[in-house]
Amino acid sequence: MGVGADHDSEWVRSIMLEVDGAEDGSWSLLPHSFASFMTFSICLQHRDRRLQQQRSLLDKVAFSIYKTNLPP
Repeated sequence: MGVGADHDSEWVRSIMLEVDGAEDGSWSLLPHSFASFMTFSICLQHRDRRLQQQRSLLDKVAFSIYKTNLPP
């Protein structure tokens, strides 16, 4: 895990150096940005799961209505 983390931090640092952001305090925004993206991702996953559950329930209700309206 240490090798990947070192590589990732060096990669981010090289990008910050390329855009002249490594020395102006931009590093302090990185944890906040990461937390925001992670929160957004979790919210999307939760919303998608909830929509899938609602669709499943709607399918069950529609099928039960269809089944009860079949001719004998």
